[in-house]
Amino acid sequence: MFKLEKLKSGLRVLKIPVAGVESISCVVMVKAGSRLEDEPADYGVAHFLKHMVFKGTTKYADAKAITERIDGIGAVFNAFTGQEMTAFYIRSAAKDVAVSLDMLGQMTTQMSLRQEEIDKERGVIVEEMHMYEDQPSNHNADEFARMFYGKSGLAHNIVGTRESIAAINRPNFVKFVNRWYQPANMLLVIAGKKDVVLGSETQKMAEESFQFRSFAQPAWKPEAQWVKNFVYGGRLNFIDRQTEQVHFVLGWPGLTTFDKRDAAIGLLRAILGGNMSSRLFSQVREKRGLCYYIHANSDAFGDAGYFGAAAGVNPEKLVEAVKVSVGEFYDLASGRKALTDEELERAKNFSCGQMTLAQESVHSLALHYGEHYLFHDEVEEVAAEIERYQKVTKEEVVQLARELLVSSELRLSAIGNISEQQKSEIEKIVWGK
Repeated sequence: MFKLEKLKSGLRVLKIPVAGVESISCVVMVKAGSRLEDEPADYGVAHFLKHMVFKGTTKYADAKAITERIDGIGAVFNAFTGQEMTAFYIRSAAKDVAVSLDMLGQMTTQMSLRQEEIDKERGVIVEEMHMYEDQPSNHNADEFARMFYGKSGLAHNIVGTRESIAAINRPNFVKFVNRWYQPANMLLVIAGKKDVVLGSETQKMAEESFQFRSFAQPAWKPEAQWVKNFVYGGRLNFIDRQTEQVHFVLGWPGLTTFDKRDAAIGLLRAILGGNMSSRLFSQVREKRGLCYYIHANSDAFGDAGYFGAAAGVNPEKLVEAVKVSVGEFYDLASGRKALTDEELERAKNFSCGQMTLAQESVHSLALHYGEHYLFHDEVEEVAAEIERYQKVTKEEVVQLARELLVSSELRLSAIGNISEQQKSEIEKIVWGK
């Protein structure tokens, strides 16, 4: 059950009442992320802005005033930035919904963006960049995306570059906010205790809390940044680093956000590497002992997508691990290791069970329903999604695998202590030689 309303400003409000809970999750979603940073000088603005909203607003002078107000009600607050979306959230007791709405309204419509705070936070961002770079698996994932998504806005690091972070100033933020942080590109989600979510007082609080400033121009449309015939990037990348493991990411172009076969790729992901009974886990870790972690992944964006896997392996066994991993994908697609009815049923039960568990969380419901509505202008309830998964046939899963897992589209990036001989052998695997 959900209810959709709209504030006088035009901001849409998605209300999700949940019976039997005393908490509430308020989320502001903005259809704007790192891919909308169209110039290298702006790289990292979306992420940097996420930090800056906590540094002061017209009502709350600084970070101390904000954190003391939120901590004072025992709430949990945070934000995250992706390539196509930024979200800000506060989870609190339902009785404190007024504080949550007031704070989110201030942070997303009344941010101060003072230059002295920008200059101080710059160092924090650089240290965050260092943290990710010091984690080989994270750094390699970023480098894979840079290679995989070619010259598109999806390729550059969400955090930005050292050069862009050093140069970003208040005008960069103002330009970004004026373009994207308008009601047409935003959604407020309120999920939790039923009578609070649906109460007229909550609607009134939202109206009072979200007071947008005037804009000189209409909101820009994120969809205008999407490409009709997306061109993917390079196919092979090695990063030399002294590590105890070698981490690799491999993958193929996947499905877009709007592809109706999302359930089929979800099941394909579960079958190949979604859990401890998956093919990759069984063959690479359990049977051969080549790694600690291995899992299948997928991403979907407005005009592009990714499907593949990531693993951290014994350096001496790198080539074997890559060969076995790639082989599991191709074996399923070709029918050499045919998909069984039992595997498909297990994948369905696993996926639907995960959805059932997720809907027990008020915050998970808010994020799941909110993101779907933000991009699709509709809400798909968990029961309907489960039904779609249950209807997927074995033929549909195999056909999708055949379509996606084309040898000429395979791409791979690896980081670690990799010998020239290993690089040569992996190159042959990637290029199908």
